[in-house]
Amino acid sequence: MGRALLTSVMLVARRLYLDTADLLDIGDGKVGADIVVALVSAMAETKTMLVVSREHVQDVSRGIASAVESFVRAVEGFQPVLAVTDGPDTIEPLSAERTDIGLAPCTNFRELVYSDAARPWLATMNAAYEQLHAGQIAAQRVSSSAVAPPVKSRKGNDLFLKSFITLCRGWLSDEPNVVVSYWAQKAGIEVTPREREGIVFRLRALRAALPALKQLADENSMGVTDALQRWGQWTDRKAWPGHWLALQVAAARSRNVQRSPQLSDALDLDHVRHFPYMDVATCDGNTLNCIGLAAATKVGPRPAVIIKCGSMNGVLEAVRAQPSP
Repeated sequence: MGRALLTSVMLVARRLYLDTADLLDIGDGKVGADIVVALVSAMAETKTMLVVSREHVQDVSRGIASAVESFVRAVEGFQPVLAVTDGPDTIEPLSAERTDIGLAPCTNFRELVYSDAARPWLATMNAAYEQLHAGQIAAQRVSSSAVAPPVKSRKGNDLFLKSFITLCRGWLSDEPNVVVSYWAQKAGIEVTPREREGIVFRLRALRAALPALKQLADENSMGVTDALQRWGQWTDRKAWPGHWLALQVAAARSRNVQRSPQLSDALDLDHVRHFPYMDVATCDGNTLNCIGLAAATKVGPRPAVIIKCGSMNGVLEAVRAQPSP
């Protein structure tokens, strides 16, 4: 397929974002060949192209070496594919000049995955996710002892964020009650006693995760407080559709104090950020349940039909049901 034709197709293409587990199942032959052939045919008819991101490569790089080959083999069956060049982290908040993620046609995905240039980045990201997981485990030990009252009001969320940033900076106190009282008075934020209890409870859980987060920041020259201030903007789901949806999933998981954090949790959220820019997407059952708890998820440029991974017949039906471009 010529470059000009590829670019033309890319502009009108619908987008399919398959969970890494689905791609591995295809590469390992666990999905029937007839289903794969039917899916490729349906994608051609509806001008749908497979989208692959750096998060997919990150996923398989943490497993056994043979998983990478299975993954590449699966993607090759859909080539040409669209590779994400500028993801949600780069293009959000959206603006009149920047309304979509960046994509580029890719006809040699094998070379992209196995390139020497990818290895240092993968090593850095793997270490980062391990640190995030360590922080989640520490926070879980604290939060699993009780169920916190909900924090739902805008004032409550504002008080929580200001207090959390201050705890991260460590300039006032490491006791959440002291920090919350300081900001309640300084910013004139009034919340109910029950909501304040919920704020303090969550801050104590997150305080347990701070050593891992600070180590992650130091090792990667990241500004934790800058990142936290950015998080406060993610409640604007029109400007930050990918981050907003990921935030809803993270919040739903944090409310489930009986759930054990998984090493893949942070990477799952990175995948979720892409969903508002897709037409069809798949994810694991836990993530799908959390997305289902989020109100009005269809806020992005391309509200995706989201399907539980392992349901390739459902994916096939969703692709076939796409309106004609």
